[in-house]
Amino acid sequence: MKIKIISIITLLFIELAGTGGLNFWRDGFYSAIQLRDFHQFLYFIAIFCIIALILVVVSAYKTYFLSLLSLDLRLKRTENIQERFLT
Repeated sequence: MKIKIISIITLLFIELAGTGGLNFWRDGFYSAIQLRDFHQFLYFIAIFCIIALILVVVSAYKTYFLSLLSLDLRLKRTENIQERFLT
């Protein structure tokens, strides 16, 4: 269970870093549009694709680990209730 909690916290920090990366990307992207620099525009589109891919994967794994943690907690709760009522 500790590994799942540590994994969730790690994924949250990666998600936070990805959000910071999107802020960096937004500044450069709109500067490239304003300067009408096509090569910079393509560069920032590629950066966006990488950041978006990372954020989608992190979100999927975060949902997976949260579901596993929820199942573990339900299992422990059920075992606790069974012990109290069956003994």
